[in-house]
Amino acid sequence: MEKPTFDEMWSETKLKIKKANPKITDTDLHYEDKHEDEFLTRLETKTKMNRDELIAWINSL
Repeated sequence: MEKPTFDEMWSETKLKIKKANPKITDTDLHYEDKHEDEFLTRLETKTKMNRDELIAWINSL
């Protein structure tokens, strides 16, 4: 399984995610190292995507 890219452009990526899906909040997009699973689970619930689809979508932005 691919992993999402969390780099120095994360704040820009968060804006793109929120623009693409206005139901996603800043709280949903809160990411902490070593808590990737919780982060992805929140977004899976909001987007109704499975993990692979979600990661591919994030990486495509």
